[in-house]
Amino acid sequence: NYLDQIVIMATLGLALNLLLGYAGQVSVASAAFAAIGGYTMGYAVTRHNMSFLWTILISIAISLAIGALLALVAMRLSIEYLILLTLAFGNVLLGVFNSLDQFGGTYGIIQINAAPHELKVFGLRMDRPSDWLWPLLVVLVITYLICWRIGESAYGRMLKGIREDAVATRSLGK
Repeated sequence: NYLDQIVIMATLGLALNLLLGYAGQVSVASAAFAAIGGYTMGYAVTRHNMSFLWTILISIAISLAIGALLALVAMRLSIEYLILLTLAFGNVLLGVFNSLDQFGGTYGIIQINAAPHELKVFGLRMDRPSDWLWPLLVVLVITYLICWRIGESAYGRMLKGIREDAVATRSLGK
């Protein structure tokens, strides 16, 4: 279970590196978007007995939609206000998850089981935490390759330009 959590955190760290490392933009909402996806999955599985693959798609869609809404607000903010906005968003989200009984209150969603479905991913049974290690490592490698490709692309060079000198990058039309 600990190795699974390490791989999940490494995946989130790679994604955060695009924003913080390449662009130099400080945002503390990345963990909040992961929490939205996780709570959506837990809620859909425990309350509505949805299948695992559908909950992944729904979780991604909801996290993406909320992220897009927050991005619309954050686009015009300076770096100081961006940090405050993302910090406030994370705190509000924490308050919402802690106060609603549907999300388990202060204990969170516990006893997440795949029942009544038998959980299989690509034909492999996922009964124990150690069964998740290889699929999570595959996700980590795919995330690394995507982040590396973005970082080495023209878009990645623009992100590096923003980090080094945002005014000069803007003056070039980027």
